[in-house]
Amino acid sequence: MLPVLESQRLIILPWIPEVDVPQAFATSSNSNVSSCFNCEHFNIHKKNIHSSKKSNDGTGLWAIIVKQTQEFIGGILLKRLHDINENPTFNYEIGWHIHQESSGKGYATEAVLKIMNYGFHTLNLPVLIAIIDPKNTASLKVAQKLGMTSLGITDNYYNRGQELFYIKSECEKIFA
Repeated sequence: MLPVLESQRLIILPWIPEVDVPQAFATSSNSNVSSCFNCEHFNIHKKNIHSSKKSNDGTGLWAIIVKQTQEFIGGILLKRLHDINENPTFNYEIGWHIHQESSGKGYATEAVLKIMNYGFHTLNLPVLIAIIDPKNTASLKVAQKLGMTSLGITDNYYNRGQELFYIKSECEKIFA
């Protein structure tokens, strides 16, 4: 079971498909968000929903809710990455999407920081990866703001050119 996480302004709740999927598709139907996705991304998103229900390793999908209004504003995931041939890798991905009306308010940064902390300190993951569409300037800014390092463009994941970012846990930085 995934934990409920809280930050100063957000509640990050385990994903409930019946409730969160319609709201997530409303987010993704926005032209600015959907330009960074294709049908394959929606199929992957659907697969992530099903696999997160089976996962018992502490990874999965969460809904991002504003505490003050109880409004759903997006989603965030932490999952083991698979390569383009569906083989598991040793890498874990952190990914996020925020409603356009809620972007620019620091919510993505706040949610990502909370999930990064959970991944590093609760799950003891040494490194987290973010795979971001190069046209998604908002997510690129979040990754950079949080100190993630770009490794350039890759097509090893999701069958299209994505910018690959990584960040090491503090322990990894000390012993590297």
